[in-house]
Amino acid sequence: MTGLTDPNRRPDWEYLVQCEFRLRELEQMVDWVVKYLPDSAEHWCANRFMGHVKAIMEPFVGMTRGYPVEEARNPADRKIEIKTLDAFLADDEDDQYLRPAKTVQESLLRSSEAYDAVSSHLYAKLPHCRGCSCI
Repeated sequence: MTGLTDPNRRPDWEYLVQCEFRLRELEQMVDWVVKYLPDSAEHWCANRFMGHVKAIMEPFVGMTRGYPVEEARNPADRKIEIKTLDAFLADDEDDQYLRPAKTVQESLLRSSEAYDAVSSHLYAKLPHCRGCSCI
């Protein structure tokens, strides 16, 4: 864990895994899918699969890290509210639930740079799209 307290360190995969071990488990899941994806599969969309991976990784890295996990809400119960940009930016209702980042590692894990580094690392492991609408 040497060097984990350097506030100027740029996030890279190995550094982030030292800060959050569950990222390694996410990588193992991606590796497993890649390993068992048949070469003969005519249809595969790396972008679509990565959307599922990103949903799983959100509690571990990026701006949504630090919020407590809550029960899934029914989207039909959500009220749609149209706000001005100023009202939207001033709305800190969700921030009241955010646990404060008390370490350099936690601050780094919550950054968009860390999210991008993890996304890029995992996406690079995926085979190219085949027979999907992306190509």
